[in-house]
Amino acid sequence: MINHQTIEKVLDAANIVDVVGDYVTLKRKGVRLFACCPFHDERTASFCVFPETGTYKCFGCGEHGNSVGFLMKHDNLTYPEAIRVLAKRYHIEIEESIPTAEEQQEHQTKEAMWIAHDLLAKEYQKQLLSHKEAREYAYKRWGKEYCEMRGIGYCPKEAHLVDAVHISQDVAEQLHLKNKGGYDFFCGRITIPIRDRQQHVIGFTARAFDDDSAAKYMNSKDSLIYNKSKSVFGIDTAWREAARTESFYLVEGAPDCMRLQSIGIHNTVAPLGTAWTEEHFALLRRAASHLCFLPDADPPKQGERFGPGIKAVMKSGEAAMKYGFSVSVKQIPVSEKKQDPDTFFKNKNIFASIEEEDFILWMADLLFDAGMTTEQQGKVIKQLAALMALIDDDTTIEMYVSQLASHTGTKNLWKKAVDKQKKAAAEEEERAKAEKDSELYKQFGFNVEKDKYYYSISENGSFYEWSNFTMTPLFHIKDSVNPKRIYKLKNVFGLEDLIEMKQEDLVSLAKFKQRVEGLGNYIWKASERELTKLKAFLYEKTETAVMITQLGWQRQGFFAFGNGIFFDGKFLKVDDYGIVRIESKGNFYLPANSKIYRDDIKLFQFERRFIHAGLSAVPLSEFTEQVFRVFGDNGRVGFIFFLATLFRDIVT
Repeated sequence: MINHQTIEKVLDAANIVDVVGDYVTLKRKGVRLFACCPFHDERTASFCVFPETGTYKCFGCGEHGNSVGFLMKHDNLTYPEAIRVLAKRYHIEIEESIPTAEEQQEHQTKEAMWIAHDLLAKEYQKQLLSHKEAREYAYKRWGKEYCEMRGIGYCPKEAHLVDAVHISQDVAEQLHLKNKGGYDFFCGRITIPIRDRQQHVIGFTARAFDDDSAAKYMNSKDSLIYNKSKSVFGIDTAWREAARTESFYLVEGAPDCMRLQSIGIHNTVAPLGTAWTEEHFALLRRAASHLCFLPDADPPKQGERFGPGIKAVMKSGEAAMKYGFSVSVKQIPVSEKKQDPDTFFKNKNIFASIEEEDFILWMADLLFDAGMTTEQQGKVIKQLAALMALIDDDTTIEMYVSQLASHTGTKNLWKKAVDKQKKAAAEEEERAKAEKDSELYKQFGFNVEKDKYYYSISENGSFYEWSNFTMTPLFHIKDSVNPKRIYKLKNVFGLEDLIEMKQEDLVSLAKFKQRVEGLGNYIWKASERELTKLKAFLYEKTETAVMITQLGWQRQGFFAFGNGIFFDGKFLKVDDYGIVRIESKGNFYLPANSKIYRDDIKLFQFERRFIHAGLSAVPLSEFTEQVFRVFGDNGRVGFIFFLATLFRDIVT
């Protein structure tokens, strides 16, 4: 089975224009490209390619999808076969794993569910075309072209379409496709498919088409392929544009998302009947590092300062910052009547007219009030300082402090507030770590005395000291030939050292004692039995990292230097332990610049010279663009020659 990471790489790399262009002649009309459809006979081009979303749609026969779907349809390939074709085209190494019987069964069930939803979505679209009132409502609200592209449909009242398209009873039950009366779950509603990043239909959100329904919108119930706490509406359309711009626009509901995407703001997404969750943020973080929230403009209730939309964004914005995003806000003007992105943003010009504000400064403008008491001001300062404490860059914090000082207090007051919040966060992290460690100590049958030494107490109450030091596990360095583990040692006298231990140093008491005692005053007093308990405890807590054994391009999709990794347009510097963390890839070990070897002049001499200095202020893409503009094809040939010879040894 092809690993999910490989599929993600293929989807990121595949260029829909290039893939489709190999089979049909595309002609540009504005930002889109058209051709005669390869799937049905036609004289007028109705087959449209959307480069900004990486998808295609034939407005004649209704076929639609991404690069993978196009190859599957055109060349009669299975999904894995299409992935392999694209992986070969874009020089992506296929990584596979052998699934267990349970995993294989789960995948087959998912495929059956995707097929069932796809059949229903197509049937719903047919029903919309034959139902005048539903069709006119949908076209008036979102436009005919967007409805066709999005696959919007209609489920008639008292319908049995689930049975009509021959979906098995078992799959129908697992997807909750019928109501208690045996009719289709979305009877009497306009249906809007919910797709995942791979263009699979994983569920529906459906709008009531009459005034009799209790709920205006209904979403699919949770299933194996859909979960409202994890699934994001619009992600199928938004992903490519978000990756390009490094930003998502976040709205409250699917109708808001549909409005913005229909006017050309493609990198818009929405939750489905729930607030934004950590699972949502984890998905979005894989494509972008910035989120811009667009709150509903609800008039506040009596006695309250803010409407529900503003309060929701305050809460979600704070959660997003804690997850590591930079955050901003586009706020619709608040009036006596409720407005939301769906009703307010009629076109792209209106969208552009609303200023995008930094989240912290937006919060400050809303929270500070001329009539506030000193106590109330203090609470607001504490709240905003806690957000600034999440930021690592001192220059950015300084800029915030300068602007926030205009609201109240002085720069010094704000700096002290931020420092206090950083200290409090560090103490809370240490407290949580201590609690977790305490539970582990109990689990493994020993304890630690104030991070000074290990000990245990026998059944008769006697005290047994194991060592005069403690070990903090840092990383397990995975390597097929020479795996290692990195620890920080600290003895009762406060002496600290980093140590890199080979696996053989931990397999016997004699080797372990020789290794730690050779470092300094670190004495192990207990037997091999206690050492085994300690190892079990340490292994439980150890993070894993992969050692980079050869610098340059790595098959994981980044470029490694002696002092860090260049990934996704950014240089990530090693920490004191020689580790670089990449959220979507894992941890990687570059020993040349770790504290352990930093001052060793004999080892890693080449790696210390092969570094990323970051001296150029001009990105390579911008530099080459200018070179190609001036020198044309000669510039392209010269640049390719430079790349081809860059890492070849000079022969004399």
